[in-house]
Amino acid sequence: VRVRFAGFGPEEDEWVNVRSAVRQRSLPCESTDCVTVLPGDLVLCFQEENDQALYYDAYIRGVERRTHDIRGCRCKFLVQYEH
Repeated sequence: VRVRFAGFGPEEDEWVNVRSAVRQRSLPCESTDCVTVLPGDLVLCFQEENDQALYYDAYIRGVERRTHDIRGCRCKFLVQYEH
């Protein structure tokens, strides 16, 4: 598929392989949805570093279930980033 990004002209269009370069939209979760997250699941994770903060695909490698409190989910997830 041919893609044009906002703010760029037709001379800067790019050809993109939809099967390898476009991912399905991630659905937002509520804190109570954590019970559906299992090891091996592909998720979208927010990673913060000193100079940038980006979203990456990641696989769930482990889950430590914890009791939720007034702030919401307190579970811990071990992830492996795919970048």
